[in-house]
Amino acid sequence: MEIVDVYGLPSSAEDDGLPSSTQSEPDALASLRTEIEALDRRLVHTLIERFRLVQAISEITVPHALSLDPAGEAHIVKRATRAARNAGVPEEGVRAVVWAVLGYCREGLAAAGPPEAACRTATGGS
Repeated sequence: MEIVDVYGLPSSAEDDGLPSSTQSEPDALASLRTEIEALDRRLVHTLIERFRLVQAISEITVPHALSLDPAGEAHIVKRATRAARNAGVPEEGVRAVVWAVLGYCREGLAAAGPPEAACRTATGGS
């Protein structure tokens, strides 16, 4: 029986359909790959949670005709880029990933339909 987490995702690398570390690898390499697999699962969970929070925000802002906040998005990217610089990792990759995440959330909201439909959904109307 497959065990899934609260998001319906497999709870272990063996269950997620991705190849996992093999016994033939050196222990250190296998251990590092196992850590990356766990991090990848947390990353997906984090993206799902972020998307759900953005949905909740849209349920509040759409009925009040508030729009996306480009300045707020730019601030998020600048903050992430600064953190990358401080950690000594390539800034451009972090910048690209954060913009992609923001775009993913924006596109997901757009796919939900026009603001009027989102208002009806948020308020229980039809």
